[in-house]
Amino acid sequence: MADEILFLTELLGLKVFDLKGRRIGVVKDAAIVPVVDPVRIDRFLMGSGGAWLTVRHDQVQTISLDGIYLREEVLTPYHSDEYMLRVARDLLDQQIIDAQGRKVVRVTDMTFEIRKENGGDILWVLDVDIGVRAVFRAAGVQGVPSRWVRRLQTGIPPHSIRWEFCNILEPDPLRRLRLNISNRLLENMHPAGFGRYCRGTGS
Repeated sequence: MADEILFLTELLGLKVFDLKGRRIGVVKDAAIVPVVDPVRIDRFLMGSGGAWLTVRHDQVQTISLDGIYLREEVLTPYHSDEYMLRVARDLLDQQIIDAQGRKVVRVTDMTFEIRKENGGDILWVLDVDIGVRAVFRAAGVQGVPSRWVRRLQTGIPPHSIRWEFCNILEPDPLRRLRLNISNRLLENMHPAGFGRYCRGTGS
């Protein structure tokens, strides 16, 4: 199961390779297009030199901690799209709010499942992390191998909210997430009670 899981903090900075195995850039962000599919990562934003390029999900052959390998190399320059939700820019370190607009918890990471679709790998959003495990994973950005980081954080219980319980507030200029849980359940939830809605990632 661990090989099928990728965290946002691991995705950021992941190397991107062309068909000949040459490194052509690194992942700077990834985006969901809710009107197309609210769960699948639709495109990856890759930094290459001073410009950002867009890698569509259907241009990817494989995704792993070793990098993203492409099966099609016709990339286009990145242009901002109001229908695009950039997960690092719009969600990471942002607050999740409840139905009354109150800030509830902060997103510290996101968990993706690597799935197969039309012969290539895609990323499927499983949950948003609200715990401290992400602190260890973020250390990977500083040069600690991601596989080592995963071992270090094994003893820390996961603390996350399944993506199905989150709604994107499209009219909200801050593009925040809202908990898709009834008011009655929210009122009965202590901060520690979020564990009732958490899932382990098997990592």
